Amino acid sequence: MYLAAVSGGADSTAMLVAVSSILRQKYPEQFSSGFLLRCLHVDHGMRPPEESGADAEYVRCLCETLNVPCTVVSISHGKIAAAARRMGIGPEAAARLYRMRALNREALRLETGGRRVYVLTAHTHNDLLETALMRVLRGAGPAGLAAMPESRGRMFRPLLHLGRRDALQYLREKNISWREDSTNQDTRFLRNRVRHCLIPALDEYFPRWRAALPALSETQSLAAGFIGDEASARIVWLFSGRNSCRTDAGNFFAQPVIIREEALFQCADMLLAGQAVPAAVRRKNVRRFCLSLPGGQERVAVDMGPVRAFVDGGQVIVRKTRPRISERGFSLLIKEAGLYTLKGVTIEAANGLDSGGETVSSFQARLPLVFRRALKSDCVAEDSGKIVKARAFSGGMRKRLISAVSAQGIAAFIGPEGLLARSAFGAAQNPRDYYTVTIKIKIGGTNVQ
Repeated sequence: MYLAAVSGGADSTAMLVAVSSILRQKYPEQFSSGFLLRCLHVDHGMRPPEESGADAEYVRCLCETLNVPCTVVSISHGKIAAAARRMGIGPEAAARLYRMRALNREALRLETGGRRVYVLTAHTHNDLLETALMRVLRGAGPAGLAAMPESRGRMFRPLLHLGRRDALQYLREKNISWREDSTNQDTRFLRNRVRHCLIPALDEYFPRWRAALPALSETQSLAAGFIGDEASARIVWLFSGRNSCRTDAGNFFAQPVIIREEALFQCADMLLAGQAVPAAVRRKNVRRFCLSLPGGQERVAVDMGPVRAFVDGGQVIVRKTRPRISERGFSLLIKEAGLYTLKGVTIEAANGLDSGGETVSSFQARLPLVFRRALKSDCVAEDSGKIVKARAFSGGMRKRLISAVSAQGIAAFIGPEGLLARSAFGAAQNPRDYYTVTIKIKIGGTNVQ
């Protein structure tokens, strides 16, 4: 059985019409029974209801005309945007995760009596090129730059060698309409900026890029395959329960950096397998961990999003992180030096005092240190003797205010744009007991420190 993912746009409409025509001609009895081809439409809840509702109704009517059973999955408005913020990814990527979850769930539901269900998606050669450019711009590794495969597991892309123009021409010849997504013109989304701004410039000034980019992707596919095989052979992960894996630290750090990185991604994939909507593992933090020095006096620890990696007892340990953030409250406990993230804030704790002294983005405190939503009663006593009270901030600011709390009291206030206040209790008595905590906040694509 085939399950076609259909948005109502030209590409997926052309795919559904073509596949239904082929299967109807080749297997007329099975097709008419409804056990050969099904359709799934996902309303992501990201557009006005009247527009997305019209798309769903169009797909239903098209499927009725083609005699194809149709299922519509509706995601509540704002859910994908909230997931994108929580996972630190763009709304397009979050929508794709939810869409893939819906497709996999429907495929599993239909797999009865030993029947295998294959999912069809309408990616064209244009999508392949756009995706490759997006990954280049994001600094992807070999696996990310590898060519988009025609098939992987239950997923098939039957239009991958055809262009968007081919799909449009086919529909016009068949006199079949399609839906236009208004967000396809919105250049706030990276794919649309690539499609409407970057690609026209490349076509004008670098006309050979359409042949060169797939060649690059094929080379990266070979490189990714080799690196993956080497990482699997050189670094073996052992499960410690369901939520963590470990491997020998000496062997891990003896490998080339690219092998270490791939091994961490493989480990994260194992830990997150089966997760409904897996969060993105942050490559820059993976690299930071792989470049760290395990032979120091303190443990190395890096938060990589849905998993955390650290060195302890001669072992590299990767552990799934627990959700820390909700709409009403959150907390983050720091017990050791390392790199952490919380609500768009990157927090780095380093043992001892920074040789350059405190900066506008750093403060000093003892560990353990808890970051939580500020309470009205919280206050910070600064070096100048000034008492900064949380209740003094406006209501909107106070709702977004974070308190860093140590055993000595409130160590600092952090706001949407950086460090707002830090306490006077310093490290004069015993500097070794203190950690320099640096705050980095990304605002409009710029890191504020």
